[in-house]
Order: sequence, then structure tokens, then C-alpha cells
Amino acid sequence: MDEMLKQLEMLEQLDQLDRQDFSAAVDKAYECADAGNFSCADRQLKEAERLAFDEPSRTRLAEVRDYRQEMYRIAEEEKKRLAMERRIQECSANCPIREEYEDCVDGYQNPRYCREPSYDQPSSSSSNNTMLMLNQTVQQFKQFTENQLAQQRQQLEMQQRMYEEQRRREEAIKRQQEQQRREMERRRSQQLAEAELREAELIERRQRAEEERRRLEARRQAEEEARQRAEERRQAEEARRLARQQEILERQRAREREKAEREARRAAYLATMQQGIKLYGRSCPGPSKHVFGTVPNIKPEEVGCLDVYFEVYCPGSASVQHRGVMDTMLNNVNGCYGDTEEVPETLPCAASDFRVKVTQVTSC
Repeated sequence: MDEMLKQLEMLEQLDQLDRQDFSAAVDKAYECADAGNFSCADRQLKEAERLAFDEPSRTRLAEVRDYRQEMYRIAEEEKKRLAMERRIQECSANCPIREEYEDCVDGYQNPRYCREPSYDQPSSSSSNNTMLMLNQTVQQFKQFTENQLAQQRQQLEMQQRMYEEQRRREEAIKRQQEQQRREMERRRSQQLAEAELREAELIERRQRAEEERRRLEARRQAEEEARQRAEERRQAEEARRLARQQEILERQRAREREKAEREARRAAYLATMQQGIKLYGRSCPGPSKHVFGTVPNIKPEEVGCLDVYFEVYCPGSASVQHRGVMDTMLNNVNGCYGDTEEVPETLPCAASDFRVKVTQVTSC
């Protein structure tokens, strides 16, 4: 029971560490998003996603992910606004003609290729009107972008307030969970102490009962031992005598079984060899006629040396033309240049036409 409580406590501590790491990753993601470091925010979001443990944590993760997207959108819009301001300023400085200025602002005209106004135009009033229009456009665009930025900042402040409120709620939940954990720990300790006390009492009762049982058992055993010793001596002597007889009998039976099994294996091996050995006829230099053949590779090798008895027939004849034996036959795939048995040259058919039959295989 003590071990089980320790394991539960360890699991609770690991869960608490995961919650702390999750909160730290979420807070860091907010900080990175506020600083405009979105790769940092993405790394923290990935870590927080790995540590999300329940529905509230997943909801909080979704909120910080939305916050990161909103901050990224605001940053992109700010980049666009600054780029537009720079373009308006560049177009204002390089494009005095109204049509070219408008095309330049819309992106259809490169400011480096804007033309100078013609001398026959009323340059002073036209230039003044153009500059006035440019200034009005710049001021209107600045006012528009500033209004948008103010709205975005207001939304951001609202989200930050919501984040702060969420953080305070989570801290309150953490405090409550810590109080519950401490109360649970106190109850566990109390239950453990009560269980240990009950176990100690039970052990003491068992020890007393065991001592009484041993005392009675010792007295009974002392009375029984004297009678048993004589009986045991007699039984031991009888057992030794029977064991010796049984051992002798078992050894004899084992030798007989081993001999019978060995003979059976040898007979089966020789029968298999008789079926597997293939004999052929061939004319060899001399000239002379020979019989040779192949021996199958059968494992285990029960017989190490073979004598192969055979009969030679000629085509179209059922009569035996020759009987012979290949003493200590060896496997031969090379014909005349291996182990062969010479047969009479007077046999009425060519050696290559021999039909050779194995009639018996014995050990050497």
C-alpha cells in the first residue's frame, strides 16, 4: 500500500510539472508574439500542444494561437502601411504630374521614370495644386492608417486584458488545486498511519499465534521423532536395496533398447541407401566395361562403409547378365576416374546400355 501511494504521489508530481511547463510555454508564446518573433512563438506553441492535458488547456492553447495570428496580421498590415508611406513619399518627390503620380501610387508607374512638367503649362499653379493634392492624400492615408492602428491596438489591449484575466483565473485554480493536493496528502498520510498501525497489531497477533503453534508443534514432534527414526532407518535400507535392483534393471533395459534402436536405424539407413543409390555402366580406357554410381548424402550417417550388391541387365532381356559387388563404395560422378567396379568385357551389350539394379546394401 505504501508503494502504491508513493507511485500515485510521483504521478501527481509529474502531472504538476507538465502543467507548469505548459503554462510557461503559453506565457513565452505571448511574449514572443508581442515582440514580433513569430518563429519563437511557433516553437512555444508546438511545445504547449505536446503538453496540453485537458479541455481547458486546449482552449487556452487555441486562444494563444489566435493571439499569435492576430499579432502577425497586425505586423503585416503595419509593414504594408510603412511601405505605402515610403512609396507615397517617393512618388511625391519624383512624379509632379498628377496622372503619373496616381499611377505611381497604384504601382503602375516606376517613380524613376516620371516626366518633368512641360514649360508651356502654368507650372506654378499646376505644381502648387499637385503638391496640395499630394499632401492631402498623404494626410488622409496617414489618418486612415492611424485609425486602423488605433483600432488594432484597442483590440490588442482587450486581448491582453482577457489574457491577464485568464492568467489570474488559472492562478486561482492552481492555488485551489494546491490546497486540494495538500489536503489529499494529509489524508493519505493519515490513512497510511492508520493502515500501518492496523498492520502492526495484526502482525503482533500473528506472531503470538505462531509462537503458540510452534510450542505445541515442538512437543508433538518430540514425541513423534523417536518412533519415526526407527521406521525411517528400516525404510531407508529397504529403499536402497530396491534402488540398487531397479538401477541394475534399468541399465540392462537401456542397453537393450539402445541396441535395438541402433539396429533399427542401421536397417532403415541401409534400406534408404538401397533405394537412393544409382548405378550406371560405362566403357573406360583399356578397353574395359565398368559399373559406377552415386551415393545419396543421408544424415545422420548410421553406417560409415557400404558394400553394394548389384545385377546387370541388357536391353530387351530379363535375364541377369552379371552379378557383382562394389566393396566400400564411394560416391562417383566422374565415371572412369572415380570408384568403379569392372565387369566382364564379354557381356552382350554396350556398357552405356547397362541397366544396373541394386539388390542389397550392407555395411563393410
